[in-house]
Amino acid sequence: MSHQELHSFVQVWDWLSYPLPTPTMPPPSSRAARIVIRLLSLLPVVAVLAFLPLRLTSIHLVAPTAFFFLWLANSKLLLLAFNHGPLANSPNLLNFLVLAALPVKISSGSTYDYRPLLPSATIYALYCLHLYLELEIVLKLCALPAMAMLSYELEPQFDEPYLATSLQEFWGRRWNLMVTKILRSTVYNPIRQALGESKLIGMEAAKAVATLAAFTVSGLMHEALYLYMTRARPTWEVTWFFVVHGFCVMAEVETKRRAGVRWRPRRAVAGGLTVGFLGLTGAWLFFPQLVREGVVDRVVTECRLGLDGVKQVAAFL
Repeated sequence: MSHQELHSFVQVWDWLSYPLPTPTMPPPSSRAARIVIRLLSLLPVVAVLAFLPLRLTSIHLVAPTAFFFLWLANSKLLLLAFNHGPLANSPNLLNFLVLAALPVKISSGSTYDYRPLLPSATIYALYCLHLYLELEIVLKLCALPAMAMLSYELEPQFDEPYLATSLQEFWGRRWNLMVTKILRSTVYNPIRQALGESKLIGMEAAKAVATLAAFTVSGLMHEALYLYMTRARPTWEVTWFFVVHGFCVMAEVETKRRAGVRWRPRRAVAGGLTVGFLGLTGAWLFFPQLVREGVVDRVVTECRLGLDGVKQVAAFL
């Protein structure tokens, strides 16, 4: 992608900084006349928005820009002409521009507000989704300064963990890859190598012991994190969560080794079983202490305060 293309992309989106014209004509008396006036005044903007994406040639830039401008923004502007849609009650200019240009929708409340009405399985599924998204966002934000200042190339923190078809794949190649690499270099590899060189047990047994040790260390570290968050006496539930998964990964690896290619469930079945097992064990051992000690409620409250702060800054601007 050329610098000229990026320059054109910035210019196309720079329309957000242009001030909107202030109408000077007196307001018409009838509703039909007001609709006609609004529609006629908005048609030039609709035409400009339809033209702007033509300045771009890169598929990755022109496709979303055309989607946002030609389809979404113009549809919202046409609805505004009839005093409908999200732009009709926009409180300020910045709010108007963001709602017009981007695929966002103002929500009157949070899904968490409906927790008393939702099944427990749905609530824990929301907790899992929240955990994944928050870790993804926070870890990337923490790594961005290093990329900006030192020109480091960032490795992905996650690799679509919801597509895992086994516990071994989930923990080893998809979930929180930075922690996986640290555990592999500090726990798994040294223990496997030491046991292998000692000749006390076979190599496969050494791998199994090293796997269980890595999961146990992860559980203890999570137990420490829970202590920081809850300031309550450890219950060891989250440690047992990782120990259980360590045993299950050991059993899974051994089963695959013995079965070879003779038995392999279909990808959809294996993925469903993996995600289901993660969800069930998470509801059993991972989340209960966080719920009991009010950590989940505090997280929801802090997220709301953060969003309110962003809204206040946006309103001030």
